[in-house]
Amino acid sequence: MLAHARCYSNCLLLCLSLHCSQVSALAADQPVEFDVPTAIRVEMERSADVEPASSEKTIRIVVPVSSEIDLRSIENIEAFRFDVYWNRTAFRAVDYSPRSKTYSNINGDISIETNEKENAGGGIHLRGGFESAASGDASVEIGASESIRKKYSQRSKQEVLVASGTSHRGTGAFFRFHRSSQEILEGGRELTIKFRVPIDWRAGVLRVDCFATGTRKVFGSWNEPYESSRTFVVPVYLANDTEARAAANEFTRAEQRLRQGWRAYQSASADTNFPPLPTIFASAIAKPAAKKLPAHWVHYLIQSGNDAYLDKYQSRLPKPIASRAQKFVAARRQLLNLK
Repeated sequence: MLAHARCYSNCLLLCLSLHCSQVSALAADQPVEFDVPTAIRVEMERSADVEPASSEKTIRIVVPVSSEIDLRSIENIEAFRFDVYWNRTAFRAVDYSPRSKTYSNINGDISIETNEKENAGGGIHLRGGFESAASGDASVEIGASESIRKKYSQRSKQEVLVASGTSHRGTGAFFRFHRSSQEILEGGRELTIKFRVPIDWRAGVLRVDCFATGTRKVFGSWNEPYESSRTFVVPVYLANDTEARAAANEFTRAEQRLRQGWRAYQSASADTNFPPLPTIFASAIAKPAAKKLPAHWVHYLIQSGNDAYLDKYQSRLPKPIASRAQKFVAARRQLLNLK
């Protein structure tokens, strides 16, 4: 009996140790929390290079992004990068901000002054051979010297504060923010992109990829580079278009319901959790489980914009999950097909 109790106690300690190590690893791998709105209203932009009778129009999309750095990692994060592009149908980006920007810790140019000396001539002359060295005489000649003073200015070294440009063959934009003494990384900022879209465009879906890069100490001795990331899918709709706004809101609700259902399914599944302690040994001799669904299946379906991920796995999905996935795909189609 005592042996069984000790075995159970050891198993409990093992489980707690594994759980704590997993929690610590997750906390270390997610040093930054990113956030973007669930939906974004789009404004029309008057563009001088678009003819009044053109089949295109220009829209301006402002994407607010927020970032919160874990206090234990605040000195380790060196840069943020945000990529904004279309989730499915792509349109050409014609402008973006903020633009690339540099800074220097020194204001103005650096003045440099040098002194150089030039000698006209000089040397020592000895007369006499080796055998008469003791009685030979020497004469010393010292040439004239001239000091030259030079002064010039040099531009101070510039460091990158913001780097930005187009991405995805000109249908998106990237923004990279570096840590510096001039600005802090943490907090909120706005990313603005202007797109050229068809004249009848009313709504669409953007993808926003957020990255944090930095270094962390390994065993307290050397630094290791690492990256933390998160991706958001954001519906966008034309301002003052109530039907498009309703479709964007339905997209958001359908996405949230699908994600919640998938998380609940994963939590309830014995395949995704450590077995309960009373059956910890029984699981070792259990029959092989059916082929599992990919852990990130829902993310593929939502973030790729490809309905094929539903068709591929639908026959293996539990009915509640399949129903929510079908409703999400229907909401996405309705949003993208607005005319």
